[in-house]
Amino acid sequence: MATPVVAGAVALLRQYFMQGYYPSGAPVPASAYTPSGPLLKAVLLGGAAGMLGLTPDQDPAKDGVPLDPPPSTRQGFGRMQLSSSLPLPPLGSFSMQVVDRVPFLSGVAGPRSYKFCVTSSGGPLKVTLVWHDPPAALSSGTQLVNDLDLTVHANSLNGYGLYGNGVKDRLNNVEQVSWSNLEPGLVVITVAAFRIAPPPYSPQLFSLAVQGSFTGELQSTYNPGWSGATSTVCTLPVAQITSAPPLLSNQLTPQLVFNTAVESDAATAGFECKLSGTAGSTAASAGSPLQDWTACTSPTSFAFTSPGTAMYTYLFQVRAKNFVIQDARQFSLLTSQPHTQISSASLTPEPFSLRSALFILSVADNRDVTWQCRISTTGTWDGGKVSGMTTVPAAGSTGASVWQPCTTPQEYLSLPAGTLTFQAQATDLAGNVEASTGDSDNTKTWGPGVTPLTTPYAIITGGSSGSVFVNIASVSFAAYPTSITATFRCQLEVLNDATSIWGVQSAFAGCSSPQVYSDLQAGTYRFSAMLTGQQASQAAQTSFVVDTVGPAVTISAAPASITNGALVYFVFASEAAASYQCRTLNVGAATTPDFTGCTSPQNVTGLDDGNWVFQVRGVAPSGVSGTTASASFLVDSSPPNISELVVSYTVDKRAVNVTIGQSGGTAQVPTAAFRIYTIASDGLLGSGVNPNGSVSTPSDCHYASG
Repeated sequence: MATPVVAGAVALLRQYFMQGYYPSGAPVPASAYTPSGPLLKAVLLGGAAGMLGLTPDQDPAKDGVPLDPPPSTRQGFGRMQLSSSLPLPPLGSFSMQVVDRVPFLSGVAGPRSYKFCVTSSGGPLKVTLVWHDPPAALSSGTQLVNDLDLTVHANSLNGYGLYGNGVKDRLNNVEQVSWSNLEPGLVVITVAAFRIAPPPYSPQLFSLAVQGSFTGELQSTYNPGWSGATSTVCTLPVAQITSAPPLLSNQLTPQLVFNTAVESDAATAGFECKLSGTAGSTAASAGSPLQDWTACTSPTSFAFTSPGTAMYTYLFQVRAKNFVIQDARQFSLLTSQPHTQISSASLTPEPFSLRSALFILSVADNRDVTWQCRISTTGTWDGGKVSGMTTVPAAGSTGASVWQPCTTPQEYLSLPAGTLTFQAQATDLAGNVEASTGDSDNTKTWGPGVTPLTTPYAIITGGSSGSVFVNIASVSFAAYPTSITATFRCQLEVLNDATSIWGVQSAFAGCSSPQVYSDLQAGTYRFSAMLTGQQASQAAQTSFVVDTVGPAVTISAAPASITNGALVYFVFASEAAASYQCRTLNVGAATTPDFTGCTSPQNVTGLDDGNWVFQVRGVAPSGVSGTTASASFLVDSSPPNISELVVSYTVDKRAVNVTIGQSGGTAQVPTAAFRIYTIASDGLLGSGVNPNGSVSTPSDCHYASG
């Protein structure tokens, strides 16, 4: 605006304070105050109104671009509007509070931040920070000498903070946060010193103006209109749950631990808790202690009764008393035991073997479970290795093996003599464990059959099993009882993956322990050893997989394809890897880091903006590395800016085309989301616009380049 008009407005602002209009809006000589230049600027900018309309441009393609809202490079903070800067009843029915000449010192001397509070009554609100920055050296790359930051938190926004000018501004000595309609509630204003230069560039004084629909005072001796009352409790506690039951739990007395967030104010008035059930119900019933907002302390717990076979989901919420900011956790209760069913049992599944068994397991209600299994015998354990068991009882012992992890199908090879019993026990994700006895559905007994296994016989004592990551296999065996002297015959079979039929690769022939096979191709093999003169049905067996590629790794959790880098972690697993090696590559970097040992989950920190690739590989017990699993992601910690907005009419002038260009930020992605405000106008000399054809509310849209 014209300099004389602005100068006259500033003179009126100065008169407003000098004649004691602040803070009442009426002249009170005792309230007279001489304002600083930054305060006058803050009050003037706080009342500025955003300008509308189109901007001319010599480029026809850019002519008529709508003005972007303030603050912007096209219109600054808007058009001066004195009636919105100064509350002068009846013209100005809003509130205004200011602080002036508030000092920041360099180094650790003095406070590093100031906090002020008002209470929004619902409606527009502007907070404007201004300081006179000392001149920088001509050779300085940064012209801002002393850098202050304005941050505003609102209770109605669940405590989220808004920065002055929308970012942590490192360029300007004016910062503003504004709302056209802020919901009622406490508003906490923080002015912090990001950088204060030593004398003679400090102390740095600042001024702050709050204008709009609110109540309360800026409780500070730097407020020339402060009454001295401290009626507003200037705290904004943010509740945070630090411990809660898992998403699926069997705890009938779940406990939750909470406090306020690390950088939050303390909840001096205490906390309130809420527990809701299906469809948000808070009506308590027998065994279901639902409640609406009620005073509570940490830790807090609830007493449930068993819901039987059903599963119920609950939502726990906590907030500081008198505040709406809350944290929440959801959990489900399931207390019934899983019920395993042996849906198929193939005893001696191989026609020639008396010493194998195969079981297929399921759960009655199809819930997710893990199993553990065990085998017991009426005879004695022979001390040999049993495929399907990681630990076998000592030679000569009787009874059952220890519970061991198992899966479905579960196969055993080289079982001992006697009548055998198989048991499976399930544990669900809630931690409910199936009863291990008295259930015929999860137990199967069989043997010894028409031609029982009799001693002496062969046992497997060691060697290759599971996955083998070299093309050589070696199996050790012996006779049971070990006191006898015996000779052996061995056989090697390979599984045809297409037909699932075993084929003989090396037929039964004389052998000695250990039996070594070399130059094996990738595949699944089964080795058999028996005493010379015995039937093949009494042979001891073991199986192994030759995998010359190495153990495969699966990445089950990774960051989104675009992340701000604050939390980057990976979860991975392999059935056969003894250890893992990881590395994180910066795409385009001149050097490539080496793989180093790692574990899952793997947290990655200190990533700069750019494209990254996380790689992990499994290492077999033999030292052979498997194929590399990768996850690509882009780190972008800075927001994009709209660098170009081109509006052009269609030929018939009945529609407009909008072209949007974006810049800034690392993620130059082809798809972005924008919020567009459209306002209809036919110019100063026009005859008006049909209101039914205009649009004045914001709408979301998406833009894709190309």
